[in-house]
Amino acid sequence: MDEAELKSHNFQKMISLLESVDSAILKKVSDVVSSLPIDEIDIESGVKENIISVFGNKDGSFILNELKDITSEISELSDLFSEKLENVLERFLSTLFIDFEQSRIAEITKMLIPLTIGCPPIINEVRYQKVKNFSNSNFIGCKIVTSIRPVFGVSEEISEENIVTQIITHELLLRYYKNGKSKDFYVTLDEHDLEVISRTIERAKKKNTSLMRLFNAD
Repeated sequence: MDEAELKSHNFQKMISLLESVDSAILKKVSDVVSSLPIDEIDIESGVKENIISVFGNKDGSFILNELKDITSEISELSDLFSEKLENVLERFLSTLFIDFEQSRIAEITKMLIPLTIGCPPIINEVRYQKVKNFSNSNFIGCKIVTSIRPVFGVSEEISEENIVTQIITHELLLRYYKNGKSKDFYVTLDEHDLEVISRTIERAKKKNTSLMRLFNAD
């Protein structure tokens, strides 16, 4: 199964799950999630909570991921073709399900709008991730291994008595995500380097605090 087939398969699975519940229940979920606050970025506590309450954790999480993927794709296509999101969504569904009649496409479009492009929290989450991932290199984690390396004197003898000094080094591992793959970057640091990094991080944290105050100001 190639990527296009997998996308179509997952999408059809999501549609089947959404249509497996009573239409009144689905409408209630749609009404709730589409009316959540427009400044809601943490969709875990809003959209996901409502979807999981109906479909369970496994299917609910799957549905949410598919809804975000669709919203992201429609948003990009809308920017590209300068068309309304609703029109792009319907055209997207027509290309994905070429065997479906237009009335069926319109039916699915109507069902999906309040859960995707008509859902402010999902739209905001998609835009947030788009800005966050703009550089295409995203931090996963880091680790520092500290070690002591002895420096021996001019004598060729390898012994404790011939150690004239020692060097403390710090091996920094940065793990990041790029072009769909996890990658590692290693760099050796000394005490001065640690201070430089520490000061840089502290400055960034202060900037972050200042900007958060600015955006959260009434």
